[in-house]
Amino acid sequence: RVQGRRPVRSGDRVQGRRRRDVQGRLHAHPRRALQRRDQVRRHAHSQRAVYGSRRSGAADASKVSVSGAGLEFPKAGQLNSFIVDASAAGGRGMLEVGVFGAYVPAEEVNIKHTGDYVFDIGYDIREPGETVIYVKWHGEHVPGSPFTVIVEE
Repeated sequence: RVQGRRPVRSGDRVQGRRRRDVQGRLHAHPRRALQRRDQVRRHAHSQRAVYGSRRSGAADASKVSVSGAGLEFPKAGQLNSFIVDASAAGGRGMLEVGVFGAYVPAEEVNIKHTGDYVFDIGYDIREPGETVIYVKWHGEHVPGSPFTVIVEE
């Protein structure tokens, strides 16, 4: 039973997957809420993460800059990070980051928008070896992408 829900009673009016109680309050179908929760769980450890923005105009991936220790000296088994600065790119854009290890994809990839279209990217790779990191802005690789880095223990 979902917390805060009561069973359907006689007198409740059912509308598709929603129902109204006798006072007319609308309640979402609890099964749909559980499905959404399971979707979030399935995608929580994906090897790629996406962040979308809604700026007007055309996006220019060639003006995006990428820098940080996570691209130069990554360590296995710890959170590595780097910065993506898309403030000069202009226009609409969607940031896509993928981290693919030597044998398995990254355990976790996080994108945090820190403001003014600057993003902090964090990833956790478990296996040492050659790792490929790609960064795309609005579907196009940014300069230097895909990055090939050597993850050390």
